[in-house]
Amino acid sequence: MKRTSLLKALRLAAPALSDKEYIQSFSCFGFNGKSVRSHNDVIGIEVKCATELEGGINGEKLLGLLGRANGKNVDFEYRDNDVFLKSGTTDGLIGWIPTDEFIWPFEHFKFKIEVLVDEDFAEGIRKCLYSIDDDETSTHGGITFEIKNGIGVLWTTDSKTITRYELSQSIEGKSVTVMPGTFYRAILNMMKISKIEPILILGKALSVARFGDNASLYVKQIEDDKIKFEDTLDLNMEDFVKTIPIPKMFPNAIKQAVLTFDGTKQELAVLSIKNQKFQIHAKSSSNEVKRVVTIKDPHDDVEVHIEPNLIDRVLKVATHFYILSRATVLSDNDRYLYIVANRYTKTAK
Repeated sequence: MKRTSLLKALRLAAPALSDKEYIQSFSCFGFNGKSVRSHNDVIGIEVKCATELEGGINGEKLLGLLGRANGKNVDFEYRDNDVFLKSGTTDGLIGWIPTDEFIWPFEHFKFKIEVLVDEDFAEGIRKCLYSIDDDETSTHGGITFEIKNGIGVLWTTDSKTITRYELSQSIEGKSVTVMPGTFYRAILNMMKISKIEPILILGKALSVARFGDNASLYVKQIEDDKIKFEDTLDLNMEDFVKTIPIPKMFPNAIKQAVLTFDGTKQELAVLSIKNQKFQIHAKSSSNEVKRVVTIKDPHDDVEVHIEPNLIDRVLKVATHFYILSRATVLSDNDRYLYIVANRYTKTAK
């Protein structure tokens, strides 16, 4: 078969490969003659790919050999517990497991809601990933997708920050699903490779993103108790959308505040506004930064202590801000909100 065709299919399926080989199947591509599959116990990917191959083949080694090969075609030959690959002047042996040892848990499920993952949805995913925890098994490690009253909203939290992104498209139905960040990262990766906007189909316990008729990305939903984000905020949403333009000095001053602490245990910077004078102050044992600017838009007097790195990481996508008593809010003045919990607050005098 053509080497480039197989390599393209494998690269689409690669995001579901695991580098942990405690279960051999998780690090393998699974072939059944009609498609290639991968599954890492969090997500699974199936790509149409007609081959004569059967069983599981180590994914990292197969991608490596095919990527280095210079032949137009590639041939395979089974040799005991290995598969021998040859393409042009490149050849090599790769570990193999039989079909019945390759795990694939995504056979039977029912779907209920379909949503197009367009560029706006993809942008929401990218922005939500700023507020996601490393634990893929908990709600904090996933993106909560809430649909009600025709509106779809993506939520994430890492316990210190909350991100909210409202989708532009109207969506029928009512649903709250939590799916791991790995699933959404894989969607972005597969969109980049395939140039296809997938259809996300939500089920009761499983969901799938279909990239036309060629590829499907499966995931088991996170079953932890779902966070009721608007209840957690405990403030009227109108309080979070009265943001004002970020001053030009703000991004650089925040970055300097981060550097002031020199990568040691994260200290707190002080953000204060008094009589329209906005000040950023950060001080460590060896460094200090202080910036003051006059803001034109009205803002209540306030002083808060906050971890500057939590703000710095979103300043490439945020254009507006507002400092509330309990939280500092950044936004794009449209449908994106990034909310940072203040560590200490007092009314400026």
